[in-house]
Amino acid sequence: MISEETTLSFQDGAKNSIVSYIAPSAKSVIILLPAMGIRASYYYRFAEQLAQQNISTILMDWRGFGKSSERPSHRTNFGYQQLLEDTILLLQTIKERYKEQKIYLMGHSLGGQIGALSLSTMKEKIDGLILIACGLPYYKHWDGLKQLQLHFANVIFPLAARIFGYFPGHIMGFADKEARGVMRDWCYTLSNGTYRINGKEYDPLLKQLHINTLVLRIEHDWLAPEKAIKGIYEKLHPESVSEKYVLPQELPNGKKLNHFNWTRYSDLVIEKVLQFVTYTRHGVKK
Repeated sequence: MISEETTLSFQDGAKNSIVSYIAPSAKSVIILLPAMGIRASYYYRFAEQLAQQNISTILMDWRGFGKSSERPSHRTNFGYQQLLEDTILLLQTIKERYKEQKIYLMGHSLGGQIGALSLSTMKEKIDGLILIACGLPYYKHWDGLKQLQLHFANVIFPLAARIFGYFPGHIMGFADKEARGVMRDWCYTLSNGTYRINGKEYDPLLKQLHINTLVLRIEHDWLAPEKAIKGIYEKLHPESVSEKYVLPQELPNGKKLNHFNWTRYSDLVIEKVLQFVTYTRHGVKK
């Protein structure tokens, strides 16, 4: 396995780093997009494990985090549109760099949403989409107290973002320092259950996204419950989902799997990813 880091430059002058874990004889490459507020470095160990299974793995921080040159502030603001543009350039770069390999996009939570939205706008095609703990953040997908909390968040989060100049997630206990625009777009979906970015409706584009898709849901994951998971994959083309699998919360070692720690207790995740890559690489769809 070879680890390398290269710089990706964007049209607006921002820069970011592509971190690659390369398996020299790999026939497949996975681009892994993080959850909201999570740095790419959180997934390095998981990426190493995939590379050890002969799948090269690529990571990049979201704009505003980690190795990104940008930081959200009163002066620096961006939303989903910039995240889509960054992701599309990353995908195009990796497709050009690994012309002989199959390319897959794996998205954790927000990463799965931005990944699917990016793919829905691209002319270039990739070989598969893997959604893990990725749910549609629409308040109706939660019940009782959680639904009330989301109604409260829809009022407080944008207000806090306006006061601070960015969303202070590190203070409020949700995500991290996020750009005002990111939280604006997130709250739009929270209220409406659809994606509207800079005035453009993306749900019709998602419905046309016909791609082999693996959906991994974590049992009893309150951040991505079953209705929210279903809300995401039902936005895709009806024939897109190849397999849905529920990762059990209770692990053989006595630990409990949750929305974030699956990267540390990843044996079953890797097993399912390997199975998916194998049958899609050979042109077989379950």
